[in-house]
Amino acid sequence: MVSALLNDALRDPCSIIVELQNEQESNNSTQPFPSRVAQYFQGIFKEDDAFKQIPALNATYPPEQFKGGRHSLVRFRAMVQDTSTSPEVYPSLLRNGKPGGWGFAEAEPADEALDLQYLSEREVVWVIAVPGESPYVAEILDDAEVPASCVEAATSVLPYKDPLMRAGHIGAQVKLYDSTAALLKPTEVHTFVGLLTVEHLSSEGDGAEGLEVPTLHTLFSVKHCLALIPSKYLPSDHGASLSPAHDRVDPPAAAIKDELLQWISNEALGGDHDAALWVILVAIARVQSRLPPLFPPSLTLSKFPRHEEDMSAPPPPALSYVLQCLFPLFVDVPLTLSLINTRLFAPESRNETLHAGLLQLPAGTTILLSDSGVQEGKITETGVKNIQTLRNVLTTQTLDYHFPFVAPYQFPTDLSFILLTEGKNSTFVETLVDIPLQCKRPRDCYRRAEDIQLPSADRMDAFRRLLAGAKKGKVEITDEVSQHIQADFVHQRQEDKTITGEDLMTRMSIARLMALLLHNTVLTTEVWQEAKELDQRRKRRF
Repeated sequence: MVSALLNDALRDPCSIIVELQNEQESNNSTQPFPSRVAQYFQGIFKEDDAFKQIPALNATYPPEQFKGGRHSLVRFRAMVQDTSTSPEVYPSLLRNGKPGGWGFAEAEPADEALDLQYLSEREVVWVIAVPGESPYVAEILDDAEVPASCVEAATSVLPYKDPLMRAGHIGAQVKLYDSTAALLKPTEVHTFVGLLTVEHLSSEGDGAEGLEVPTLHTLFSVKHCLALIPSKYLPSDHGASLSPAHDRVDPPAAAIKDELLQWISNEALGGDHDAALWVILVAIARVQSRLPPLFPPSLTLSKFPRHEEDMSAPPPPALSYVLQCLFPLFVDVPLTLSLINTRLFAPESRNETLHAGLLQLPAGTTILLSDSGVQEGKITETGVKNIQTLRNVLTTQTLDYHFPFVAPYQFPTDLSFILLTEGKNSTFVETLVDIPLQCKRPRDCYRRAEDIQLPSADRMDAFRRLLAGAKKGKVEITDEVSQHIQADFVHQRQEDKTITGEDLMTRMSIARLMALLLHNTVLTTEVWQEAKELDQRRKRRF
């Protein structure tokens, strides 16, 4: 029975919506019909095996691949980019008795569709393929690889809606019927399940009048939390709603951590083990609290070696590829004067449509900045604003959205920043932590992806499970350990007058992250001592 219902839902979801409408009327149900539709299809696709049978909309299978884009059932994992479009009025019931939502009204002649006594509202938002999503995430969640050639071949609409300006990015307007649609916020990641059509753009600013765009009429959606970590990498009691975690016995966290740091230091940092540890600690950090502010520490790897070849277009550092292999959300931003002076770092409304900003990224994204490509030149007014935006996000974890005639709206972010700079510090930003790189093999810091020696698939999975558990974990500090830390800090101040309260806060933050990396739930005095010694070794490098 369940199999038949699943097959019907996959084959002809439109007929099911009509049947649900007929049942609603015959039963005189007071349940809002969009809620009934969402409830039904959520139940059908509750299990992971069933959910994955819904065709995925992505760079491999762009909108034009689906029957010309007319009422195809698809799922689209996407980031919410723009929620500023006004709600849209539609006929909830047509004169022929069919429901008016989910593209039914648009498929009927205007005189057949419109019945003024049955008007409802639906939310319209613009979503884009998740910026910064690492390739392995699609392999797991979509059971498909996404080759670079497919990304380049896809047809891109409204390219200014993509923070990364990716060639051939997938974007769509999403129409939502359930009351929960109004709760969507920018940069949230959801999988939207619905009927794909091609329709006129609802918001026709920026010269887009009459433009036809991919349109997804949503049946239901699933929100992704924890930085888009696939459930297979999460402990079983914290698996995502779509599927249970895959239980697996790994070596102790400490042993996995040591192997991970060895791999990163050898393949990307010229053998600098401590630098590898600092990179991982910053990458697993997330916002713990906004009041009081407990934000992820930011990191500068100073004295990063200069690439020996063309510096006008330096290749990505090996660390970029390594971090993309480990974390589900990662963005590499090589800073240049051209990028700083011409791109938007913060979203901005222009001609009644919201243009994306470079830093409009999902929570949990790790950002690798590099200023090795910056050459002499002038910074424009746009560049000054962009640098200020970057500094604000680093220090406050908020991003301004600019609209005409009003003060900027501040939206929360949760981003981790790692900066590579050749000098003692960066010209543009100051991070919380700075560690001069001690690189034994400078050439190893720049490698092509195919030259990096990857661990086995099982070992890579173990690395990802370690980092996922650290990313989602929590650590408590007992009164006993708190008193020990305070006493230890007083003792350190007596021996070294240069130690400040900021040093204490930094070391507390690092100690928490080191405990998380070991999958500990309580901070111990041993971990505190390790964190203190790590910071002391860092300071001795100056």
